[in-house]
Amino acid sequence: MKIDIKSCSLLKLKNLTRDVWDLRFFILLFLGFLALYIFSLFKLDNYLYPKAELILLVVVTLLGTFCITYYSKRKGQLHRVALVVILSFGLVSVFLTPLLDVLDEREHFTRAEMTSRGVIFPEYDYSTGTYQTIKSVEDMHNRHSYPHLTVFNTDFDSRKIDDNPGQLKSAFVQNPFFGYLAPAVGIKVAKLLDLNAVWMLWLGRLFNLILYALVSAYAIKKSPIFKMQLMAVACLPLAIYYAASTSIDAMINSFALLVIGYFFYMYKSADYSLDWRHLLVFFTLCLVCGFCKVTYMALSLLVLVVPLSRFKLKRYYLAGGLGIVGLLLLTISWTSYVLPLSYNSWRGNSYLLRGVNSTQQVNYMLSNPAQTGVMFLNFINYIPLKFLQIFDFSLTRSVYSSTYLSFFYSIYFAVLTFLYPGYTWIKTRGRLGALVVVGVVFYGTYLVQYLSWEPVGAATVVGVFTHYLVPLLALLPFVFSLNKEKILVKDMDIWVMTLMVGFIAGMMMLTLVNCY
Repeated sequence: MKIDIKSCSLLKLKNLTRDVWDLRFFILLFLGFLALYIFSLFKLDNYLYPKAELILLVVVTLLGTFCITYYSKRKGQLHRVALVVILSFGLVSVFLTPLLDVLDEREHFTRAEMTSRGVIFPEYDYSTGTYQTIKSVEDMHNRHSYPHLTVFNTDFDSRKIDDNPGQLKSAFVQNPFFGYLAPAVGIKVAKLLDLNAVWMLWLGRLFNLILYALVSAYAIKKSPIFKMQLMAVACLPLAIYYAASTSIDAMINSFALLVIGYFFYMYKSADYSLDWRHLLVFFTLCLVCGFCKVTYMALSLLVLVVPLSRFKLKRYYLAGGLGIVGLLLLTISWTSYVLPLSYNSWRGNSYLLRGVNSTQQVNYMLSNPAQTGVMFLNFINYIPLKFLQIFDFSLTRSVYSSTYLSFFYSIYFAVLTFLYPGYTWIKTRGRLGALVVVGVVFYGTYLVQYLSWEPVGAATVVGVFTHYLVPLLALLPFVFSLNKEKILVKDMDIWVMTLMVGFIAGMMMLTLVNCY
């Protein structure tokens, strides 16, 4: 049998040409999406003085084109694609986001600086009502002249790090020190290299971003199912925004995704393959999440969703139940220890002025079960608002947001959740079990906020921000996916990827227009 080499070569060339033109189409689609958003966002000043806007537009265009091209060559390695996307756009966000502008970043930055000096448990000076930091951190913390501080309206980019003692009233002492190890390393590097003060923040953000990117990428790699949906959550613009800061949310979100990815791994593992080592890894990850944000300890309940047949012995499944009880006791002990510590900050005076008291709040709830029940039922009404706030940023000084992007992202993620192929069919028991876990974390978050922040007898709960709930999005496809394996439209994967980087680029432009 003779093989026509010429015909094969022509066929390969034809396929390559088609792939190149398909790629060009999606790059143009990305540019069109970005242009449409910029047109809706820009004001007259942005058109009259477009220098910064044009520079950032070129940057995000190059990054978006690079990420889409990289994806086209690495479709089977989504964890690497996620790593590239998060690091590429996150690096821009590290420098673009105004100084200490992320929610509570001033306090996170303070705690990270303390950790960089080896301070594991910060000591509160009751005589002055402060914690000890360094003068540069105090100066940066106390600047309130502008709603959005940047290197253009401060001198921290030209001022050397001042290691003299400084005092601040808050340091997130209720958070575990290991949640700040990554930014602490960045701050330590800035000190060792004798860089200017702003580099403590920038390198702290950078190392936090690297941690988030690596852990999130590994979560995607470990999961055998719903990889694209996991990547979409890891690359959520709001998640990258917090990852590119010194906030502990970088660790919370990435490790919560790793817990969920590891749960997917256990759920799809072969029968009789799981033993105590898998349980140890899973519960350790849950413990890391739970110590950083207590409500995410409830992710440990996912072990009960794993089919019994996956475990080598029945007693391992029963050990999972005992592990949950153990984590519950640790959660109660940890909360009892750290909750009083939060009073040693500006929160203490705020609690007194607003009538916040956890013990009295519990007594009120027990004495008024009807009102408490109605309030709990009303929590579900907050869900649409959380999606409409998915592009709300900079909540410390002044909010900038985009209803336009929030609306279209909600549609985008709904398609990923319900219609994107999961390449597996989840049984009803698994769906219901995961939905219960989502409900426990969601309601637990509002309950903790109600007990620790709201005045006694309050009828509503405020202060639960959307980024508190980001990891839960990764469980929604497991619960609601309706499509096992059939692609709805041709090249659906690259459509998803194109819009993914388009939304991130939109977030970058939103930051520039509102803060510079």
